[in-house]
Amino acid sequence: MARDVVQMAETLADTSVSVAKATAAATTIAVANGATVPGFFAVKDNSGFVVVDASAAGNVVFKAGDAYPSQNILGDLSVAVTAGLNVLQVERHGRFENKDGSLNIDFVGAIAGKIYAFGKHAGLAPVDHQ
Repeated sequence: MARDVVQMAETLADTSVSVAKATAAATTIAVANGATVPGFFAVKDNSGFVVVDASAAGNVVFKAGDAYPSQNILGDLSVAVTAGLNVLQVERHGRFENKDGSLNIDFVGAIAGKIYAFGKHAGLAPVDHQ
C-alpha cells in the first residue's frame, strides 16, 4: 500500500522564547491508503501529537514499528475518534517507531476528514525572528 504522507510540523519559539507555534499542513484521510509521518520520532521527548479533524467517526490505528522489536510486542493500537477535533499524543515511542523514524497509521471504518502531526523541536531551539 502506498501510504499518504503527513508532514511533521515542529514548533518554533517566538523571540521571547515564551510561546512556540507550529503551522501544520493538512492531509486528507484516505482509508484505503493509510498514512505515514516521516520524522515523527525526531521531536523532543514524548511531544509527538497526531491531530485528527474528523468529519465522520472511525478508528485511527497506530501501527507497530520495526525499530525496537522487544518494544512492539503489543502490536498495533486502535483508537476510536469521534467527529470533531481529536488530539492524540504518542506516549510509547518504542512501540510504534519504524527504523527510518516514521510513524505508520491506518484508518478503519467510515472515518473521514483531515490529519495533522506536530511536536516540539529537539536540539537547539530555532527562533522565529519575525
